[in-house]
Amino acid sequence: MKQELQDEMFEAMLRSAFQDHREEEELHTEEELRARGVEPHRFSPEFEKKMKKLTKEMRRKERRNGQSKWTRHTAAVFAALIFGIKQLLDIDE
Repeated sequence: MKQELQDEMFEAMLRSAFQDHREEEELHTEEELRARGVEPHRFSPEFEKKMKKLTKEMRRKERRNGQSKWTRHTAAVFAALIFGIKQLLDIDE
């Protein structure tokens, strides 16, 4: 619950910051920035490497969560089938 609240607050702050920025000025492309004499920021190779590692990790987490959810649903279906079959066999006796 606490993590969900933090996520919601973070999303709200991002929306607010984006709207504030959006009202001030439109985002510019790299070409537009260069035409104005502003060189776009370049991230260091170390930072890029860390970001790639982070995105891979997040994708793995999403896949694992999806797989575990599928596994839980499959186990629930099998449990329901076994329980239902057991109930049918108990009625015959």
